Amino acid sequence: MPCYAQTNIQLLNQLHRANYTADDLHLVRTAYELAMRLFCGQFRASGKTFIAHLVGTASVLGSLRVGAALI
Repeated sequence: MPCYAQTNIQLLNQLHRANYTADDLHLVRTAYELAMRLFCGQFRASGKTFIAHLVGTASVLGSLRVGAALI
């Protein structure tokens, strides 16, 4: 079973290993920073932070090699 990122560092490392460009990584990091402001302090029913859910979703998309704008 694949292991998906749950933190921004794991996500950026995953995308770097997948040969996303520096501009792509910057775009994803900027989106993460926005998500942090929008969803700070929000939790899922599981007790995990909502941002971890968003990062995990981005990780799945990265594993599918979609464009950075979609991630």
